Amino acid sequence: MKTSVYLPDALAEQVKAHGISISEVTQEALRQAVQKAELKEKFMSDIHAVAERLRATIDADLTAARAKGHEHGVKWAKEYATFGELLKISLRVESESDEEEVWPSVETFLADMRSGDKTFSMPRPDDDSPYWQGFFDGCAEVFLAVQDLL
Repeated sequence: MKTSVYLPDALAEQVKAHGISISEVTQEALRQAVQKAELKEKFMSDIHAVAERLRATIDADLTAARAKGHEHGVKWAKEYATFGELLKISLRVESESDEEEVWPSVETFLADMRSGDKTFSMPRPDDDSPYWQGFFDGCAEVFLAVQDLL
């Protein structure tokens, strides 16, 4: 089959000056492109199945992290938090200082959690993480349940 390939004038001059065979280079590039397309086509259905399986593990991991955060938020709120701390964290009131606020009850909670489970590691505070979303939700649930009694 005969076909035409367009080259800008400057490139055509460079190719000619270096004695490069347009036909050979084009054929090799097209062979590689066809091989890549065939591999992609061959494995595409498998890749979709792998992606679907991995998506399911992401959902499971996020759900587990959120549940663990919720459990810890409820425990902290019930057993460690002061009224002011619980109010702030339940309503997600921003601290007015630029420095991160560390509450004594949170430090005590963390120390107790670590002493009970040497592998315990609380994720860094990040409002977007599933763990912290669960933690905040757990705190808010406790606060809502108890606020009318205060």
